[in-house]
Amino acid sequence: MLRWVRDTPDGYVVLRRSSGEEYRIRPCSFRPLPTPAFYPGARVRTNETPQREGTIYAISWHFRQERYLYFVQIGAKFSRRHFYDADLTRREPKKEPDDFEGSR
Repeated sequence: MLRWVRDTPDGYVVLRRSSGEEYRIRPCSFRPLPTPAFYPGARVRTNETPQREGTIYAISWHFRQERYLYFVQIGAKFSRRHFYDADLTRREPKKEPDDFEGSR
């Protein structure tokens, strides 16, 4: 995934990958995409039965359907199946139980 860094005086755009590599390209040679619902490293739950919990390890763009594809690591396994936004729900971090007098 590339992010905009700056415009250059000669009309080019500088984009940066998450790995730190930068690219100088002409603005007419790319199309901005909408912000993805999830990023790599996000903890998610599948909306299928049975529900599975995992972490997104890769994102891709489906050009014909014009939407993101998400790939999820479930446990130690990397899922070969892709998921769409509607197939996933953000997994909330587990909250610690509140202290109450009965626990002392």
